[in-house]
Amino acid sequence: MNIKPQSENKMPSEPDDIVLEDGPITYEELGELIAQMTEDQKRCDLSIYDSSIDEFMPVTKLGVVAETDVLDEGSPYLEI
Repeated sequence: MNIKPQSENKMPSEPDDIVLEDGPITYEELGELIAQMTEDQKRCDLSIYDSSIDEFMPVTKLGVVAETDVLDEGSPYLEI
């Protein structure tokens, strides 16, 4: 996984932001990133930032796909 500190076009005032250079990540890679967070960060509510509308949205559910044309059956997803 290739990550680097974000400096240009930063999200709102977070000095430790990272940019994922290789596109989408797996849940395994997400777990590795979470393991690097401080305990205080791990206790924060999970949110998604949509830069197209400059808005944070809370994640309300971790679901598992039963049947869809987009994801494989059994794939987890986050719902906002």
